Amino acid sequence: MQHYLSTLNLLGADFRDLETPAYVCDLQALRRNLERLNEVQQGADCKVLLALKGFAMWSTFPLVGEYLAGVAASSSDEAQLGREKFGKEVHTYSPAFCESSLQQCVRYSDHIILNSFEQWRRFRHLLTGVEVGMRLNPAHSEVDVALYDPCAPNSR
Repeated sequence: MQHYLSTLNLLGADFRDLETPAYVCDLQALRRNLERLNEVQQGADCKVLLALKGFAMWSTFPLVGEYLAGVAASSSDEAQLGREKFGKEVHTYSPAFCESSLQQCVRYSDHIILNSFEQWRRFRHLLTGVEVGMRLNPAHSEVDVALYDPCAPNSR
C-alpha cells in the first residue's frame, strides 16, 4: 500500500487520509484529454461519444458534457444513466436485444444500432421515436485474434 500512496503523491496530492475504497480522478488530465477529443470532433466534423462501458463516473459528466456530444450505451441501464445523468445524445448498441430490454433502450435512447436485418424485422414495431442504424460487417480485418475480428466466420 505504501508504494501505491507514493505513486499517487506524484500527482501532487496527499492521499494518506483518503477513505478507501475510492475512485480518484485527475480532473486536469481528464480535461486535457477531453480537449483533444474535442479537437478531433471539430477537425473531423464528427461526434465523439463517451463509452459508458469504459467510463461511467457520472460525477464527471458535467465536465465531460462540455466537450462530448453524448454517450454510447450497451444496455438499458447504461442508456438510462446516459439520459438521466449525461443529458445529451444517447446511442445504444447491443449484439442481441430481447424485446423488454429494447423497449427500455428505446425509452432512453436517441439512436439504436441493430446488428442484423432480422433484428430490424423482428423489432421494427418498437423502434418509434428513435433513429435506427445498422452495424455492417466491414469485410476487412485488422486484428489477429478471431474473438475480436468482426469478419471472422460466424461473427455477429
